[in-house]
Formats: sequence, C-alpha cells, structure tokens
Amino acid sequence: MKESDFMSHSKSLAVAYQELAEAANLLSLLRDGAFTPPEKYGIPTRAYLTGLADTVGELRRAVLDKLRDENVESAVSLLGFMEEILDELHTFDFPNALVPELRRKCDVARSIIERTRGDITSAIQQGKLVQELRGFESRLRGNQ
Repeated sequence: MKESDFMSHSKSLAVAYQELAEAANLLSLLRDGAFTPPEKYGIPTRAYLTGLADTVGELRRAVLDKLRDENVESAVSLLGFMEEILDELHTFDFPNALVPELRRKCDVARSIIERTRGDITSAIQQGKLVQELRGFESRLRGNQ
C-alpha cells in the first residue's frame, strides 16, 4: 500500500520512524550484537540516520547498567557500538535541510560517548583499586 504524499512528508510519521529505528537497533544490538537495516521495517533513510544517532543515548544507559553489574567487558563492547554509530554517521555529509537535526544529534552523541568512555575508565580504575586493597588486606592478615 502506497502512503499518501501528505503522510510521507508528515513530521509525526518521521518521528515515529526515528523511534522505530532507535528501538529496533537498540534491541538488536543488545540481543544479537548487530544493527537492524532500515529495509527490514521500511524506514526512510533520513529517519533511520537520526534514529540511529539517538540509539547512542540508549546504549549509554545500557553501559551504565552493565557497569552497575560490574560487567566492564560488556560495557566496553557497547561503547564500541556507540563509537561505530558515530563514525558511520560522520561519513554522511548532508546539509541540515536534507537530514534535519543530524549534525546536532551527532554532536550530542559525541558528548555522550566521551562521558561514557570516562565512566568506563573510572570503573576500570576502581576495579583495580579494589583488587589492590583486597591484596593488601590479605597480606596484612597473613602477617598477623
């Protein structure tokens, strides 16, 4: 069924497609470690790109959950997906008129990635510190 010209240019429909792209990619990345192609759900390119940019924020939440569970390895893997998204989006050099909000969303994603990288670095360093303290405590008990 062909959508009407009115619907194909509707802001509401574009936002819905963006949300679909974001949700589909988040789910497939968390579950399968793979991206969902836009063709799978018939998502227009513009909406797919901006939805993909929004996926970075959702992945940050997943990274923070992994860090709370002390699963640094999974957190690092998710950071890799975040960086891959941003790297790929930077290959598109469209004017704002063609893909509204993409540049702004890329700037936001870059900021999110840097904060996430810092959080992971802190978690790794804290883990090392805890290990050192446990070793020190063990040595103290051995000397008593």
